[in-house]
Amino acid sequence: FSVVTAGLSTWQNDPAEWGPGWRGFGKRYGSSLGRRVIANGVEASLGAVWAEDPRYHRIGEGKIAGRVGNVVKMTLLAYDRQGNTMPAYSRYAGLAVSSYSAFWLPDRQRDAADFFSRIAVGLTGRLTGNAMREFWPDLKKKMRRPKSSDELLRNQVK
Repeated sequence: FSVVTAGLSTWQNDPAEWGPGWRGFGKRYGSSLGRRVIANGVEASLGAVWAEDPRYHRIGEGKIAGRVGNVVKMTLLAYDRQGNTMPAYSRYAGLAVSSYSAFWLPDRQRDAADFFSRIAVGLTGRLTGNAMREFWPDLKKKMRRPKSSDELLRNQVK
């Protein structure tokens, strides 16, 4: 996700202070990775203290609507030690700290609107990651080519 956001930001030349091209892309990608490291570090640390499990637990079967609902739900929630869902406070804290502490950003990108925008991008990244964890194994199975003619015959018999 960091590569995509860095690429889009480079295409839009935002922030302009970092310039276009590969050098600007590198700064944007590094900035994105830096924020991600901070967010994940805060989430893991506070999550351990607050007994939050930040991992996404795949359903893997059932109706698409239910699976999409789980993707969205688990973007905002986490499991506690007993397996109950709770607000993902450590995730929110991690996103807030990483969005605020990005001291390397140009001054004009350190206002409240940019702060909340970075939080939204972070949640979108989490949502995208959860969706990939939920649906990619199914897509991979459907796209896989049979390895041999015997496997082709077995699939036709089913």
